Amino acid sequence: MAPILTPLIAIMIALALISFSCYFWYLKKQIRKNGIETDGVIFEIHRPVSRQETYRSPSYPVVRFVTCNKRWITAESKIGVPMGAYKPGKQVKVVYDESRPERFFIDDTLTRLVPWLMVTFATVLIITGIIYLIRL
Repeated sequence: MAPILTPLIAIMIALALISFSCYFWYLKKQIRKNGIETDGVIFEIHRPVSRQETYRSPSYPVVRFVTCNKRWITAESKIGVPMGAYKPGKQVKVVYDESRPERFFIDDTLTRLVPWLMVTFATVLIITGIIYLIRL
């Protein structure tokens, strides 16, 4: 691979990570604006089939909760977390969209940190890529 491509690819991946983080931040903000907070429970942990072998790949908790209309919702979180972060049966706070309760997020420190950690990692990638390009 050409020496200039490696930092450019790293910068492109970093920009994608930042975009992805901003998208989830925006969704959480929209849900929180008109959302309803309730208690939920981690029902199970889902790992994409292609990532079963990798311990460091994210897992997606499946959460079960009851809406204010007494409707049971069991759905997978859109925010991946490190494997082992949640165990089935753990009680969690959930904020959901009243009109579409399948749109929800777990409201805890970990899910607040994940987007910021992604942005931090992406920033380091961008700075490293720029420094590498300057040194070429």
